[in-house]
Amino acid sequence: MPRTLFLVAIGCLAAASTAPAQQPAATAPPAAQPNQPTQPAVHPQVPTVAQHDPFNLSPKEQAYINQVLDTWEKKSDEINNIYVEFSRERHTIIGPAGINGPPAVKEKGKLAYHQPDRGSFQITEAHEWKAAAQPLPQPNQLPQQPQQAPAAQGKYELSEEPGEHWVCSGDKIFQFRHLKKQLVVTPIPKEMQGKEIVNGPLPFLFGAEADKLKKRFFMKLDKDTTRGTLIGIHAKPKFMADASEYSDIYVVLQNAAGKPFMPIGIRVVHPNRSWDEYVFNLEDAQVNPTIAGWFSAMFQEPRAPFGWKKVIEPLRQAQQPQTAPK
Repeated sequence: MPRTLFLVAIGCLAAASTAPAQQPAATAPPAAQPNQPTQPAVHPQVPTVAQHDPFNLSPKEQAYINQVLDTWEKKSDEINNIYVEFSRERHTIIGPAGINGPPAVKEKGKLAYHQPDRGSFQITEAHEWKAAAQPLPQPNQLPQQPQQAPAAQGKYELSEEPGEHWVCSGDKIFQFRHLKKQLVVTPIPKEMQGKEIVNGPLPFLFGAEADKLKKRFFMKLDKDTTRGTLIGIHAKPKFMADASEYSDIYVVLQNAAGKPFMPIGIRVVHPNRSWDEYVFNLEDAQVNPTIAGWFSAMFQEPRAPFGWKKVIEPLRQAQQPQTAPK
């Protein structure tokens, strides 16, 4: 899967906290009460990264994860349509204080999903960190060693470049490549149409099928983000293609009465240790809204902007699913 967007449900608001929480008892199932986008239709299944589960869960711990996933799948089946706005922070070495400091880019976006296989993801606004120019030293001036690292000088500026945007209409994927001024159209083979969008660019976002998630990821309860009405999950990929895009994913599920049982945040950690953090505004999310024209339009075939070229690209062979590892 080339460059992770990860929208998904598509990695996290609560993941940044560090105070530990007690693991819920396995006998008490969760009571859920009322960098460029990648093609979201399929995910490759090739040899595993690890031969053994790195988490080495006890039977009790595995039973609890199974209960969480089963509840999530059941609640996901109740969501036919959803529209939600989100924020994404991208932490890289070009940020104000490196990977672990403030984000290099702050973004806002919107996404929509319509069962079983239509999705839309768009970054609508982005502010990029721009470091201030450093003054040149004066001639014959000896450099001074500061007692502590100086605060980064610069500011966030609104990006003039269009943000990421892709649409899945069910039988085609449309991806906007702004730098090349191309609208890329990828037909989805009939045998892959349907629910394969859940294997898309941001895992855990578009629905949650317990068996598929367990085949694709090693998972454990994340105690640091499990508290109150939140359930945290730490996942690591089993497939090489996934592992080339991210090493870890942290998902925080909302488990509050009367609210959708779904991710409120997702953190995606990439192999180079840079990371993206998504926070979904579930308070204002529209779950199972009346299908209006504005909602349906989000999944329709988009037109190529003036001066752009429409390009047809077949689904890459590397993305064809193979037998999943056991």
